Amino acid sequence: MEFQQLEKQYRNFYAPRFEIRVEGEDLLRQGMVIAGISIEHSLEEAGYFSFTIDDAFDHVRQDLRSVESLFSFGRKIEIKFGYADAMKVMLIGHVTAISVDFGESGTPQMTVSGYDTTYAMMKGNEARSWDNIKHSDIASAIASDYGLQADCEATPVTHPKLAKQEGQSDYQFLKSLAEQNYYDLYIAGDKLMFKTPAIKAEPMLTLEWRKSLLSFHPNVNLTGQVSEVEVRGWDPKEKKEIIGTARSGDEQLADDGKGRKSGSAYMKQLHRGKVVETVRRPVFSQAEADRIARSMLNKRAEQFVTGRAEAIGIPDLLPGSRIALQGLGRMFSTVYYIEETSHSMDASGYRTTIKVKGNMI
Repeated sequence: MEFQQLEKQYRNFYAPRFEIRVEGEDLLRQGMVIAGISIEHSLEEAGYFSFTIDDAFDHVRQDLRSVESLFSFGRKIEIKFGYADAMKVMLIGHVTAISVDFGESGTPQMTVSGYDTTYAMMKGNEARSWDNIKHSDIASAIASDYGLQADCEATPVTHPKLAKQEGQSDYQFLKSLAEQNYYDLYIAGDKLMFKTPAIKAEPMLTLEWRKSLLSFHPNVNLTGQVSEVEVRGWDPKEKKEIIGTARSGDEQLADDGKGRKSGSAYMKQLHRGKVVETVRRPVFSQAEADRIARSMLNKRAEQFVTGRAEAIGIPDLLPGSRIALQGLGRMFSTVYYIEETSHSMDASGYRTTIKVKGNMI
């Protein structure tokens, strides 16, 4: 999508605003004065929100306003960002913390914060087991346990038995399954996403430096790159070693047709041979070992290029999508994958910060 299209959709980015509903009650309609609000999304952590209430203290009653009625722990919060009447749901979550600043002077301020449903998944730590099941089926089942819709891409391998150990959270367990398949795991609104990263998808937006892109700080680092990954396990039935292998070229590469190379290709060129990472994992088949090896190689590859960019507030910028950055010279004018975003709005306006990654340069 071109920036001009999004500009039209969001009313020329004029009059940024937000909505906060607590159990369906609109805080702004109730007259609350919100000094600032921020929302953070990540492919690695729970979605987080925080907002500050300026008129938190009733000087007549000498007490805080609406603490028990609105901000009791666990209350459901829905937050939207946008411009004029064009609004987008940014996060659905629950209150987990309240802090108040009773300063030496001025009016006390209350900060309310919390997380999306990922936080609750981090607390479920009972042991569980499944027979003859795919990783994607487990993800769908756990999503249902937390009242979430499931957007789960089917995994190819059926496992005879899988177990989640006591003390391991549902999130930790799902994260381990995602890593074995080179899948993203995150929550978008009321959906659990468990799928292959959209590394080759069309970019959802193009931003140009000093026009629609305010700043960009890229970093290219060959440290940690390898040309090959070996996953070694043991087949108890056949009584033989299983070796899964992934080599340079097996990655899901985000090629933009400009003759770029991956970190593993640079390693082969630099060291004139193989730079191998070998790990031992409990695996039950050759297909599983190969899949884990490819996943590990891909995770290494995507940290080859990283960067942090800042733009005006754009609600559509969220993890799990690709973005094209232009006007940065041949090396850095390309398409990146978004892994973290921070949306903030206060008296100064609405800004979006994104953390991106790439596997070719």
